[in-house]
Amino acid sequence: MAKRSSALAVRTVRAPAPVIRIAAPRAANVVKAARRTGRMSRRAAVGSHGLTPIAAATTAAVVGYAESSGLLDRLPEIPVIGRKGTLAIAAWYFSKHGGGKIARDVALIAAVLAGHELGAKGSISGDYEG
Repeated sequence: MAKRSSALAVRTVRAPAPVIRIAAPRAANVVKAARRTGRMSRRAAVGSHGLTPIAAATTAAVVGYAESSGLLDRLPEIPVIGRKGTLAIAAWYFSKHGGGKIARDVALIAAVLAGHELGAKGSISGDYEG
């Protein structure tokens, strides 16, 4: 017969393994993704991307100086939009093709000044009045 041992056998108990669930991939919600791309925070709209009041005032002063010194007279006269409107279109085109933020500011302010003059006087300086 086999000999019995008097020592108690110690059994080790392992902790249960964690349950790992694998979920099937879901289709992306296209509507929410499209909406999310169009949002811009208020801080970004006012500070780094928007036209600040100092930039607007400086640009308006430069456009006024160009008009009083005769630089604006060198632009062609386009009916209805005048010379300031021509400046706005040219600056906008230049801003989209490498002109940067300054050209965009000039385009916006020139368009605002042209609209103001159209509303106040009924015509824009350089507009064909025939």
